[in-house]
Amino acid sequence: MGIKDGGVDIDVDLGIDNIDKLRDEYLDDSGYIKLKTLESKLVNQREVNDDFKRSFVLFAIATIIFPKSGLNLAPYYLVFLKDTSAINKKNWATWAFKGLVEGIQKFKAGQHKVVNGCVLFLEVIFFKMISSILLCYFFFTLF
Repeated sequence: MGIKDGGVDIDVDLGIDNIDKLRDEYLDDSGYIKLKTLESKLVNQREVNDDFKRSFVLFAIATIIFPKSGLNLAPYYLVFLKDTSAINKKNWATWAFKGLVEGIQKFKAGQHKVVNGCVLFLEVIFFKMISSILLCYFFFTLF
């Protein structure tokens, strides 16, 4: 689809050790990262520092890259955001696409009531298909 990856795979199965400071900063009492908290951090942040970068990526994960049905993020997302200088080196497109495929499989298996994942991929595929159909239609009606 022309979306570039950074080169380093995203592994959410890494242990959540060595991120105690990040856990204290981002998790609420329920042990999750709240979307509202991220939104507040982004609105109130006045400089682009590591906290802003993490909050932005977490917000993007929750809303665009790998959205789920809830408004909370699991703490394991903090693991691959510990080093903010490596954010641009991650394979975000591959991870998002694999997540969508997994979401479709779970939906088809009846495990979920909605499709989790980056449905923007589906929209791009749909519009690409529909634009080809419309282009063919207009081409043949003109000649």
